[in-house]
Amino acid sequence: MLRSNKFKKMQYPKLKQILGLFMILLCIEVHAQSQNENLRLIIFAKKYEKGFYRTFEEFRKNAPSIPFNGEVDNHLTVRLTFNGNLPCPDQTAIWGFCDGTGIYISRSFSFSEKEIYYRIQHIGRFCDYETLRNPYYADMPHNRTLQVGIDFNTGQSFTINKVTIESILFRDEELYNNFSSNSKKNMVAREYLRYYSKKHPEEIELVIVPQ
Repeated sequence: MLRSNKFKKMQYPKLKQILGLFMILLCIEVHAQSQNENLRLIIFAKKYEKGFYRTFEEFRKNAPSIPFNGEVDNHLTVRLTFNGNLPCPDQTAIWGFCDGTGIYISRSFSFSEKEIYYRIQHIGRFCDYETLRNPYYADMPHNRTLQVGIDFNTGQSFTINKVTIESILFRDEELYNNFSSNSKKNMVAREYLRYYSKKHPEEIELVIVPQ
């Protein structure tokens, strides 16, 4: 009986060591998975995957789920032409697409053969693109261009102007003061948004792997 108790006491430290080692290995594995997922974010991608994004999250993770078979000219506002069958039925939820080079966001976030898309011109903490008030009358002189920002963490869009940019730059005293002293705020608002994006990559929310 004495030998049995002594044997058990000897085993407990070993069991704790084994459990401790297991937990360390598990943490290393989770960290490695998280790093791999982070590298898949489109902001870090060396190559943009071709296809249609159903959701903002598919864009964010560089993981389009619908094959792309369209043709794109190199304009900021485009309509697609298709080779063969359409990639999905009308009214399918679509956030945008990538042709392997450029990334375009949908105007209505649903698929249509006549849908209009806008090229995303900057990808960072905040992305941005240009749209027209009425894209169907692109040549009309009164049809002003609007600049739109996208929060890379949430997918929320906003009009780029002095009010929205001041609310973002408020977190950076140097940029905020420089912007506040500029007499042409609306003209330089997008430029300052890009400055902020490049200066604050630490604000980008990375992918968290469930434990």
